[in-house]
Amino acid sequence: MLDVIHLLIPGLTGIYTAFHLYARATSPKQSKVSNPNFNVFQRSYLIPYLLATLADWFQAPYLYKLYHYYGFLEQQIAVIYVVGFISTVIASTLASTLVHKAKRKQFVLVLTTVNIVSCLTKLSWNYHVLLVGRILAGFSITLLFSFYQEWYVYQHNDFHGFPEEWIELTFNKAAFWNGVLAVACGLVSHFFADTLALTPVAPFMLAIPLLILSACIIVTNWDENCGNPSIKFRTLCVEGLKDILLNKSIMLLAIVQSLFEGALYLYVFLWTPVLDGPGKPIGMIFALFMLCIIIGSPLQVIMTTKLKVSTATVPIVVCLLGLCSSLCLTYATHPATQSWNLSLFGILLFELACGIHIPSINKLQSVVFKDNTVGVVNWVRVPVNVIACACLMSLHGSSDNMGTHKLFMICSGLLLVAVFVASVLRCVVGSDTGNGNTPGLSRSSSYSGNITA
Repeated sequence: MLDVIHLLIPGLTGIYTAFHLYARATSPKQSKVSNPNFNVFQRSYLIPYLLATLADWFQAPYLYKLYHYYGFLEQQIAVIYVVGFISTVIASTLASTLVHKAKRKQFVLVLTTVNIVSCLTKLSWNYHVLLVGRILAGFSITLLFSFYQEWYVYQHNDFHGFPEEWIELTFNKAAFWNGVLAVACGLVSHFFADTLALTPVAPFMLAIPLLILSACIIVTNWDENCGNPSIKFRTLCVEGLKDILLNKSIMLLAIVQSLFEGALYLYVFLWTPVLDGPGKPIGMIFALFMLCIIIGSPLQVIMTTKLKVSTATVPIVVCLLGLCSSLCLTYATHPATQSWNLSLFGILLFELACGIHIPSINKLQSVVFKDNTVGVVNWVRVPVNVIACACLMSLHGSSDNMGTHKLFMICSGLLLVAVFVASVLRCVVGSDTGNGNTPGLSRSSSYSGNITA
């Protein structure tokens, strides 16, 4: 098993490098900016942002294992995850207007402090303290990256007056390093938690000094800014609901996104109990997941540029990959046919689908949702979380030991329907949606925070 993982890490790294270089060669060249003021400003954003993402990724691999290490049952851990999902969706919804009303620098510092407190709660063996910590993490991490992005866009456009097309250069660079750091965090967390036997608490403690350093840089280098306080939450939601109900393509895309990401949220909970066990290197497995996700980004570029696959067709491919993954896992998690290797393959396949999904869904949202992406996405989050929470609370840990198997059966059903709806969407939208070159593993997709935490 370890030999397989040790082979997969360099193998997938080589595949990503080849795809990345090929995608760059077949994509329009991005000009480099030699403006020294812009480069200084860009670093003032990227350094604290990447420190914060580094801290976030450190918390991802061992979250479930930490709760299991403290002796909690799967049903109890499921409740913690459900509470985390709920706090995330509430925070994401609030972020749509809060980022335009609050002082952004001040809020980033407050949220960073809250994130540090959530890490400290992991030192406690008390179930209720851990529950509170998960709520704090859900709110702070989700809001934090929304405020980071909005602070940068305002400073770039309104304070410095740099060309708007330079924004993409910064976010592309952030997405690239975000992916690299995600892979590195899996390996480093494995070293501290398993190799040095410092327990699953260690990665959470590693995150704290990174968050403190990020906050110190922000205090000394950032200026305060605010957005447009006239933006109303109620208006965004009402207009978003109208768009969904009155526009067929918007409704279809919202359904596809809800079904796929509903399955994704179930995978977020299930991957650790499916793959964990004595001697299983969870941190290294997490690094494999992240490699598959970042492979998906250049693969999506190659599909839409070299292979001429329309952006509207990509969700069909994504949902088919997800369906194949869930069928593998449905078979591999049945008590009579359990297979760890097949389970690993199935989850890696789903992570690849996620890597393709993120940039393609961002592109489709910009085309289909048009001027009210935020309002529509607020409604998309509702069924995503209802699906995940209802399934986890009703099925996982069932008395016949078939809970995990049944959950993957549900994922298969969701993704089968998603394939059908995505095919209808392709017919409605057509091939005129253009080709995308959006970077993967960014924080701007409809779900915030990392994909496997």
